[in-house]
Amino acid sequence: MHSPGDLPVVSGPDRQECWDRLGAALRTRIGQKAGNTLEWWAAQDGSGGISAVVLGTSGLCVADPVSKPDGTRAHRLQTIPLDPGSFAHQSFTGGPAVSRGGVQVGGTTGARPGPGPLAPQPPELVLPQGARDLLGNLPEGAQRFLQGPFLGDDRRVYAHWHYEERVELAHSDMWVWCCFTADRTVTVAAGHRRLARGTHPHHATWTVLCRRAAVRRAR
Repeated sequence: MHSPGDLPVVSGPDRQECWDRLGAALRTRIGQKAGNTLEWWAAQDGSGGISAVVLGTSGLCVADPVSKPDGTRAHRLQTIPLDPGSFAHQSFTGGPAVSRGGVQVGGTTGARPGPGPLAPQPPELVLPQGARDLLGNLPEGAQRFLQGPFLGDDRRVYAHWHYEERVELAHSDMWVWCCFTADRTVTVAAGHRRLARGTHPHHATWTVLCRRAAVRRAR
């Protein structure tokens, strides 16, 4: 389990506006490769380029902005084909996996209980700090669902995430999306948090839908 980190929100276009700016031709290509859309997001980077991630019934597509030798902008589209019969999903509701003794690890806290050797800790994935910060805000069950498939010998994990926030008079709403991929498995989550004014994010309640699918091997 990870510690909940800050989720700083940078002002800019929302995912729908970014998606529209990709252009019809690229959106069509993504739809052809991904199949029926299950989850998606699009975001603008610091240079103004647009990236997009789409999980569909046939594959996971990632479109990244690139610059051609002549300086014009384009997109590199990468697709991970998925086994349609392998999809599984589960919903989770709750707050970050934090207790008074520390961050929960393997059902206990990370704090040392007393004299003697530390108990063996479960394997840990090497993830970017931003991905760890986001995961730490999610309920324990969601964290386990998203990371569990990679804790064997499939730990070369690629992570991609995005979140947006809308501030209202009495509360704020945050939506997050993330995906983790490796040689054999893809996991994706879409979550929502509503936080009342004056409430610490560690006390927030999340609703998260997690999905998992196996990578389809080339024959």
